[in-house]
Amino acid sequence: MEFKPSPNLIKQNYVVGALICLAFSPVYLMAFFFGVPSVSYLFIALTVPFAIYFVWWINAYYKTLSYKVEKTEVVRSGGVFFRKTSIVPYEKITNIDITQGPVERLFGISTLRIHTAGYSGPSMGAEVKFEGLEKPEELRKLIAKHLGK
Repeated sequence: MEFKPSPNLIKQNYVVGALICLAFSPVYLMAFFFGVPSVSYLFIALTVPFAIYFVWWINAYYKTLSYKVEKTEVVRSGGVFFRKTSIVPYEKITNIDITQGPVERLFGISTLRIHTAGYSGPSMGAEVKFEGLEKPEELRKLIAKHLGK
């Protein structure tokens, strides 16, 4: 079974990007009101990457994401410049977490994280994470069925 994340993942990324821009708003205001040259250059240096992020990167990243639940493994692939495919066999899975931050909750999506024994610990992230899921509990149950076999 192959599927893509919810289109709400795009909206969530736009909101997160806007919040990051908002965090830099004092810098923008200083550049505008006080005309400090070094801050003005910083404003320009920050505006260009954010513009690229908003206009191109979010949609390009979303188009590359693909999730699969196969007979013997789960697969996640994606990446704009560097394509990464993560494959986790069911026998290696130790834990499945579902998380939902405040912005994800706003858009009705969650992230399902799959952990393995060799990839655990407080400093490590999940082996595979499926972002932008509208019904993560159904996917968790589907994967759990495969774990019991």
